[in-house]
Amino acid sequence: MNQTDEFRFNRASLINVGWFECDRLGCDYMVMHDVDLLPLNPEISYRFPGEGVVKHISAPQYHPKYNYTKFIGGVLMLTMNDYKALNGMSNKYWGWGLEDDEFYLRIRDGSLNLTRVANLSTNRSNTFRHIHGVERKRDYAVVTKEQKAMKRKRDRHIFEGSHLRARWPLKWQGNNGYDFRKWIPKNEGNHAAFSAVPIVKEDICHWIDDHS
Repeated sequence: MNQTDEFRFNRASLINVGWFECDRLGCDYMVMHDVDLLPLNPEISYRFPGEGVVKHISAPQYHPKYNYTKFIGGVLMLTMNDYKALNGMSNKYWGWGLEDDEFYLRIRDGSLNLTRVANLSTNRSNTFRHIHGVERKRDYAVVTKEQKAMKRKRDRHIFEGSHLRARWPLKWQGNNGYDFRKWIPKNEGNHAAFSAVPIVKEDICHWIDDHS
């Protein structure tokens, strides 16, 4: 997934687009994986988590940067059905941060079982490598006090309904070896545009579970 404009990064919206792409391909579970977090330990499992389970792979004791109790960022895995039942993620968070905290509340309110990876032979220093460069200034853009207050209000928009589908219409962009697709927020002009490529197949990435 790639955001193609110059506005601040919107991780949650990219993940929502990824859900629709995965749903189109008939996938039954998804891994929300930060692009700047590289797994180093082959003990890490990306196998099917099961219905009703949200599996946090980059648990606080293994993430190289964040370790607070309610942290669920980095790498999170759950079924397509459970993501839909949780109403997806909020589209309103621009720049890094807070979208995971809001999603944590959705998991809690949805009474799903949040589990965390444990008993690995590695620790915070050698389980993952964090490669987010400081030069990505747009991701860390300063927000005003009013914007911060707005961000902390719960987002109750419907995920699998007219709001999100109308907000993120599917449009063909072209074909350059992959089936690229362009998603544009309907009500915000060219404020954000995203391209999506097909999901990686199991024969390419051995960590993806063929459990059918």
